[in-house]
Amino acid sequence: MTVKNLCILIRHDIISGVRNKWKAYLGALILFSFLLFSGMKNISLYYQNNGMEGTFGLAEILIYIFLGNEPFNPSSFSGIDLSMEWFSFFAYLAFITGFYPNDELQKSADSFLVRVQSRRLWWSSKFIWCFFAVCVYFFLFIVVAVIFVSCFGDITSWGNRMLMKSYFNVDIGSLDFTDFALISFLLPMIIAIAIAQLQMVLSFILKPIFSFLIIICYEVAAACYTCPFLLYNYTMVGRNSALIPSSTITTWSGLLLAIGVLIATYIAGALLIRKKDII
Repeated sequence: MTVKNLCILIRHDIISGVRNKWKAYLGALILFSFLLFSGMKNISLYYQNNGMEGTFGLAEILIYIFLGNEPFNPSSFSGIDLSMEWFSFFAYLAFITGFYPNDELQKSADSFLVRVQSRRLWWSSKFIWCFFAVCVYFFLFIVVAVIFVSCFGDITSWGNRMLMKSYFNVDIGSLDFTDFALISFLLPMIIAIAIAQLQMVLSFILKPIFSFLIIICYEVAAACYTCPFLLYNYTMVGRNSALIPSSTITTWSGLLLAIGVLIATYIAGALLIRKKDII
């Protein structure tokens, strides 16, 4: 009976929190298209301005979005050159995932809790919904990226090393496909899931708009400073130790921290929802 009730809740959350939020995901498709079109134009202009011939593949697109930026260096007196591609990608994801759970608390949580007789199941369903919502977001991105590369680039290309070195200032020559996919797509997605769960827990304590603003500030802080506990650092390929051996931002520490955050947020959410006045 518990499994059946959980399935009922998950189905409700996927319909209400993903399918019925199609306008938000349509906005994501528009954002992805804009970012990828901008990336395509910038890469093409770089080729032209430097008298080079070439195209781009999926590797270049992933680097373009998830490269990130250099951390703030006060001695340079140049401020911070925030990567708007990276920032807007994750900021919009925070917007999509940050408001639905609290809205459900205000609208239909009481009726579902009466039906399933368990706040733990209700929270477990929201936890699974958040995981699913982030995966859908990343899946839509990779679909749009594949379409763009198929139409305007070379889907068979495995990274132009000259372009990577001169334009992005990274060298992926030492990485195989598995390592590259891990640091440029899977790790950012796992970290995004952990942060979305954290934002959801914060929205039970604060108003959703405040939890959203905290996450945005957290993202900006990670853009400014390289710190292992600023999780957004692990979503930036340009700071990963796989490309910069001296970096403290390692793939495995990111995965372990993400797992720790997921466990902590699930426990915290379960405790908070038990004490929250819903009905």
